[in-house]
Amino acid sequence: SLLGKTIELHGLRRDGCEFPLELSLSAWKTGGKARYAGVIRDITERRRAEAEIQSRTVLLEQANKKLQRQKEIQELLKELSQDITRLDVDSLLKKLTEGVREVFKVDICDVRVREEEVWKVMGASGIEPKKTQSDSTATAGGRSRWILDNRRPLLIHDITKTDQFSGGESIRKVGVRGYIGVPIFSRGGDVIGILRALTYGPRETSPEEV
Repeated sequence: SLLGKTIELHGLRRDGCEFPLELSLSAWKTGGKARYAGVIRDITERRRAEAEIQSRTVLLEQANKKLQRQKEIQELLKELSQDITRLDVDSLLKKLTEGVREVFKVDICDVRVREEEVWKVMGASGIEPKKTQSDSTATAGGRSRWILDNRRPLLIHDITKTDQFSGGESIRKVGVRGYIGVPIFSRGGDVIGILRALTYGPRETSPEEV
């Protein structure tokens, strides 16, 4: 029975537009006869307010996650700066990639270092280094070359859905789809390496996230 309950329905205005409404049904007896009544309330404003609250809650949660991530990154950088004098380069890069995997929730992370005209993989975490080592040179027209030339991050939602770049067979073979590549600069301003964060599934990454 709907008596004594409040239910939500949709009504139709004269102009043909639907609107949310609330219907309350009640019953009583008077003079030995049963009486019934229904109260209809337009709850459009309530729904609008609830939607706004939900939207603000989502934005607040996103802001909190962003602040937490920034905090984690700062802590990681602080640790690396303290370890720079006691760890060898590969160990330092391994700690960096492990930290990036944790903070950004990616599956694989490594650093591609340019040695003359060849890319060398260092500090790989989440996979054996040889599995992401490429035979391509630094002069080839792949993703790393694009980052080298443009001197800015490259974000690809799904590398299997684009043929913009040549090469990349090594990461395709292991099932990588989401790609984040960030240039590493020397003190002199030259791009000396690329930090790669890779995922097995497609990944939406915003520039602000990087």
